[in-house]
Amino acid sequence: MAKIKKRIYGPALLPLTDTAMFTATSPTEIYSIWVSNPSGASRTLRMSVGADGATTRFLSDVTVAAGFQGTLAYPGIVLQATEILRGQVSVADVNVIVMGIIDQTTAT
Repeated sequence: MAKIKKRIYGPALLPLTDTAMFTATSPTEIYSIWVSNPSGASRTLRMSVGADGATTRFLSDVTVAAGFQGTLAYPGIVLQATEILRGQVSVADVNVIVMGIIDQTTAT
């Protein structure tokens, strides 16, 4: 069986509050996080696996510069089935796309 690359979130504006972005149904590697901040001011971004907290974040208040557009991170984090990718931004005008590799050998 193959592993496939797939967009697992977005493009969408990420909200101000801790929000579920994706729930894995099989092992899924997060391989790329693309962001766009079209505003004239920097913003901060948080992402976690599970409920947001200091021990679950893999991006903790990362600054997204004004006008930045591009790939922010290649985290290589693998979500197991039922794990949830969560995120939030400081001002709700940052567009986010998350790409993942879905393991089709265990997908239902």
